[in-house]
Amino acid sequence: MAATTDEIIDRFYDGVEVRRPMGRDETFYSIDKARRLLGYEPQHSWRDVLPDPGA
Repeated sequence: MAATTDEIIDRFYDGVEVRRPMGRDETFYSIDKARRLLGYEPQHSWRDVLPDPGA
């Protein structure tokens, strides 16, 4: 989605608790466990195909 994290929260997650500060373009889904257990590193990023939402 070509929107900032705050814009997505405001539009789609109204009333959902935000447990920690999030970066402007931070994802809501973590791959930390896959990195830790499987050594996974993504080969592609949404940033490669969508315009910068802050531009």
